[in-house]
Amino acid sequence: MDRDLAAILALILLLTVVLALAVAVIPHRNRSGLPRSRQVNRSRKPTPPAPPPSSPPPPPHVTSEEMICRLVGETSRGVGVFGADLGVPVIVSTGGGERLALLFGDVFSPGGGGANAAATFEPPLRDCPDLEWVTDPDGRFAEMWPSLREDWVDSSTVPAGAVEVGGVLYVYAMRVTHWAKRLNASDSVHAYGVLFSGRLGEGFVETEVRWPLDEKFVNVAPVMGRLPSGEEVVYLLASGRFRDSPIYLGYVPPDDIADPAAYRYFSGLDSDGAPTWSSSLEDAVPVVEDVRVGELSVIYHPTAGAYLLMYKNYGGRPGFHLRVARDLWGPYSQPEVLTPCVPRPAWFEGPAWGGCYGGYLIPGEFGEDGLSLYYTLSLWVPYSTFLMRLSLSSLPGG
Repeated sequence: MDRDLAAILALILLLTVVLALAVAVIPHRNRSGLPRSRQVNRSRKPTPPAPPPSSPPPPPHVTSEEMICRLVGETSRGVGVFGADLGVPVIVSTGGGERLALLFGDVFSPGGGGANAAATFEPPLRDCPDLEWVTDPDGRFAEMWPSLREDWVDSSTVPAGAVEVGGVLYVYAMRVTHWAKRLNASDSVHAYGVLFSGRLGEGFVETEVRWPLDEKFVNVAPVMGRLPSGEEVVYLLASGRFRDSPIYLGYVPPDDIADPAAYRYFSGLDSDGAPTWSSSLEDAVPVVEDVRVGELSVIYHPTAGAYLLMYKNYGGRPGFHLRVARDLWGPYSQPEVLTPCVPRPAWFEGPAWGGCYGGYLIPGEFGEDGLSLYYTLSLWVPYSTFLMRLSLSSLPGG
């Protein structure tokens, strides 16, 4: 009997050892029913997987490009505008409806130049428009605002983008504090963005909206749009250091456009792929990278349901880039690269003509079939602005 009891005790001891070894090897299970190595941490919200990247729309395909007419030259000399650049377009309200305005920069005139000038015309745009210049009582072009023309203070303040809100025209301008000296290779342009408000022919005042020197929002291109929530806002695409910047995005509620504290800056996408915004300019991240941009413009094509962005790239793929996006935070299509001045086009009248820049898309003008785009193009020689037309093979973003 003692021998049997000893055998039973030995068997129990053996089973105890085997069970202990099994517990040590098999992952412990707890109240969740999951092995501890796979248990979800209930103390924090699980991080969802990153959403798959949305595919960019196809790039626009330009089938033809033509120069429509010269906007600044013989026809503008009667009001004292012998030379001017940019031609920033904006839709403005008048007593008889809407007109298109073109805002020009740095006017050359034998009788004394000016910081800027403006002209309007009646849409729709098909051929060369009949410009009506905004003039003073003497019939001479009227500045929207003056420039001090003082180096390192205000060398030049020119329009960069504009939007009308509640009958008031808001013009985002680039204030150049210093133009680089051509014979000094180490010198560079320095500028910052500033906002003016007013009405054509009635004068403009500088608002409190301005950004730091050379920082992200120097050239600013506004366009109306809606947040994912449906709230209407003024979106802003912008570049920083002069012709050496990626493209950034921000927005401001229309009623608060003159309040610096109301501006928000795109700071990335959340885990659901939705845009995030910050009140700090330091948090702004680019929506278009690997480019070197100065002047830029953006318009919305209502039939296509897409935005069109144009800028001149001074980086690796030089030329004017035309891109499409369904949302301003991207993704953007690959660029259609335009070179309207290379090789020399037939409309160049002299061997010295050249030095193309600018590239401002005209809002609301898409031709009868929706496949036309118009933009203003500046030349350094002759110092002037031209109207250009592009034809597309299909609706952008399709």
